[in-house]
Amino acid sequence: WKRISKPLFNILARFESMDEVSTRNTFNMIFSSAAECAKLRPYVIDKNEENFDRLEKELLAMSL
Repeated sequence: WKRISKPLFNILARFESMDEVSTRNTFNMIFSSAAECAKLRPYVIDKNEENFDRLEKELLAMSL
């Protein structure tokens, strides 16, 4: 998906079924330049962990 508010970047998310109960998620952030990537690098790990925590909560709610 394409982020439409700053900071701008694209996300490539892949979901691959590993078996009946497991899915592998690959998540890539695509920036317009190396400089933009370097500027955001200190923040993205913590913010992405928050995003994955929210995703996990939504997926658990869907499975109930």
